[in-house]
Amino acid sequence: MLQRLWHRVGKRGIALLFLALLDLLYPIGLAGQPAATRAGYEVVAPWQVWAVLWLLTGLLCAAQAFARRDRLAFTVAVAMKVLWGTVALIGWIAGTSPRGWLSALIWLTFAGFVAVISTWTEEWDRP
Repeated sequence: MLQRLWHRVGKRGIALLFLALLDLLYPIGLAGQPAATRAGYEVVAPWQVWAVLWLLTGLLCAAQAFARRDRLAFTVAVAMKVLWGTVALIGWIAGTSPRGWLSALIWLTFAGFVAVISTWTEEWDRP
């Protein structure tokens, strides 16, 4: 079954399915965060808006995992992670998020990794 899935979606699609899993489940982890953790992010948008953005990103990644044209999903996935990491970094600089530098490091590095994956070609894309 996994081999059939691999041939159906390819390595880019598999990557998008992993991203979908992360982006769909991450808002659940956000639900119980203390007010101090949320403070920096809520300057930009209410906590519920962040949850919806993560969910929409996950749904897009899941949907485009099965499509040949998946650039939008990768773009949105990278953008969401860059946005999240940047807000964490700004919160750390502003003093509202003492560990914001760590969150920024993780999310911005991961965004770069996703950007690299987005450049991979599939076997069916090669001449």
